Amino acid sequence: MSGASGHFIHDLALVLGVAAVTGVLSRRLRQPSVLGYLAAGLIVGPHTPVPLFADPGRVHVMSEFGVILVMFGVGLELRLKTLVKVIPTVGLVGLIQLSALFWVGVSLGRLFGWGTVEALFLGASLAISSTMVVSKVFQEAKPQADLRSFVLGILILQDLAAIVLIAVMTAVARGTGLSGQAIGFTVLRLAAVLAGMVGVGWLVVPGFVRRVVRMKSPETRVVVAVGICFVFALAAEELGYSVALGAFLAGLLVAESGRAHDVEHDLVPLKDVFGAVFFVSVGMTVDPAQVWANLGPSLLVFLAVVLTQFVAVSLGGVLSGAGLRRSLHAGLALGQIGEFAFIIAGVGAAAGVVQPSLQPILVTVAVLTTFTTPVMVRHAPTIVSRVDHLLPSRLQSWLVLYEALFERLRNRPAGRRGLLRGAAGALALDTAGLVALLVGWRLLGPKVDGYLHAAWGWSEPAAAALTTAVPLLLGLPLVVGVVRSAQRLSLVTTELLFGDARGPWAVAGARAWKIALATLTVLSLGVPGAALVRPVLPFPFVLGAVAAAAAVGLVLLWRAVGAVETETRSGTGTLLDLLAQAKDALPLSAPDPGDSGFHDPPSVVPPGFPAVVQVRLTENHRAVGQTLAQLDLRARTGASVLGVHREGQEVVVPTGSEVLRAGDVLLLSGPRGAVRAAEGALLADDAGRAQLSPAAADS
Repeated sequence: MSGASGHFIHDLALVLGVAAVTGVLSRRLRQPSVLGYLAAGLIVGPHTPVPLFADPGRVHVMSEFGVILVMFGVGLELRLKTLVKVIPTVGLVGLIQLSALFWVGVSLGRLFGWGTVEALFLGASLAISSTMVVSKVFQEAKPQADLRSFVLGILILQDLAAIVLIAVMTAVARGTGLSGQAIGFTVLRLAAVLAGMVGVGWLVVPGFVRRVVRMKSPETRVVVAVGICFVFALAAEELGYSVALGAFLAGLLVAESGRAHDVEHDLVPLKDVFGAVFFVSVGMTVDPAQVWANLGPSLLVFLAVVLTQFVAVSLGGVLSGAGLRRSLHAGLALGQIGEFAFIIAGVGAAAGVVQPSLQPILVTVAVLTTFTTPVMVRHAPTIVSRVDHLLPSRLQSWLVLYEALFERLRNRPAGRRGLLRGAAGALALDTAGLVALLVGWRLLGPKVDGYLHAAWGWSEPAAAALTTAVPLLLGLPLVVGVVRSAQRLSLVTTELLFGDARGPWAVAGARAWKIALATLTVLSLGVPGAALVRPVLPFPFVLGAVAAAAAVGLVLLWRAVGAVETETRSGTGTLLDLLAQAKDALPLSAPDPGDSGFHDPPSVVPPGFPAVVQVRLTENHRAVGQTLAQLDLRARTGASVLGVHREGQEVVVPTGSEVLRAGDVLLLSGPRGAVRAAEGALLADDAGRAQLSPAAADS
């Protein structure tokens, strides 16, 4: 056996042997295996006085296999139709979250005195949460299906963004630069490479994989899948990009064969083994002395990650119509950095363009957030309930109705959704043009200023005045375009939701909807714009302007929601009066995503009023004898109890202290799934069976 191969066997045996022990200990302590693998890296690395040593260079070479196989697995889990499905639900939330974390990371890097490139790597590393940690936590916590799909949808978008970040940061690390011309060339070249590799691969890979799977040979499947993976990884490296990009594209193309589950099942052991080697290699780069020396910055980054994730995801989710319950749960679940942080930081470390303290900071933050995430998820129901109870009543009711409006908007007929996509696309293009102008002129402006002063003899004030006036003049048409596109989007959505209804509630609801949509537009366009210009602007005034505009929108929304609350009480009172006079159930309709949000003339619901479901309690229902506060329906399900009718008494706005009795009729409103869940909780009998009312069952 040659010396070189013997050294590799020695290192691999040592790495896997120690990782096996630390991984088992980590699992026994009910922590993710990643922590054990990082600890193994500290043990066999060069920075600890343990008589076990593996060569960092050789382990790093082997860790590349882990990066490639992990990224291949990410691609296998992401089909294009899955991406198309999740974007309408989580697209804006993911955009706000990614941009906010990137902005915070770059700002922290500047605060630490780092250069622009180093700050960029910190921002990119903090932007992506950990799919592995969240998946492990959800296996134990077992969240509701809608919450799980919402969080995993955000993680899918983050994984996709991570691929782009890895490609861009690879170009930055190799000295492409940050000039406007270089950035434009980098983006165009990346788009061309992606189009070429996907286009060629699409013609060959999916069909070939389907034929191989039909052979029913696990050995052949593994060899073919790994071969495709490494060929694409090599092609990406030859084109000047990270091997991770090629591996991801290979996984994406294999997934399009429709047989990704077969390939993924075969590759799990191989991926887990070399994934462990990758995390051990990360641990080997960490010097405990550096960890201690950078404890202060690490704690600051940790707090920034947890708080920014919570605020960005919660606020973005609520304004995007995800509801308070799902948004707060997601903000708590995503409060960590993920495996991509180490891959992105590794790109910078390999090129020698990042601070030596970056890896210790990321490891410290990863360890801390791995411990805090399960705690936050475990206490999420309590936190959501307390936040819900602290909100003023007008906001409680509005958030439920607002979520229901978004649900109806997402379920419009395909032809009508085309109008919505057109308006949103125009707004995005105008905003992208404005951001490109700001970034480009910020990079080119000083050169123009110097040229005017040196070549033309202009005075410094005159040159500065010109370089200030030019972007203002060029940007004015784009600003007008953004405003007009936003107005068109508001008109289109209002027409889709409220149509020609002219009832008092419809008028108040339409006004509140327009203000809420304007605030969402400011955040979903302003926060990414602020993140893009942050690396080239010394002060964070762009985000300050966005925050000020959003604050104005929230104040206006608060006032508008007051009118909605008044009309909701009036409409609920009318329904309760009719219910008191009726012998049978009122002709109400359950929420129907296919309607326009209102009801036909046979319904007694006031014009423009949201869909309402009535639930009648009987003696065998477990909710009888409990208060609405004890049931906590709004925090648990997302549905709202508008009113309660019982013989001789009507409660238009329940306080939560009312004890429910047999014969009570509750009026529920909210998104379709939330109302169903609330019905199930109310109508659960003594045996625990959840019964649905006819209205909900028919829907």
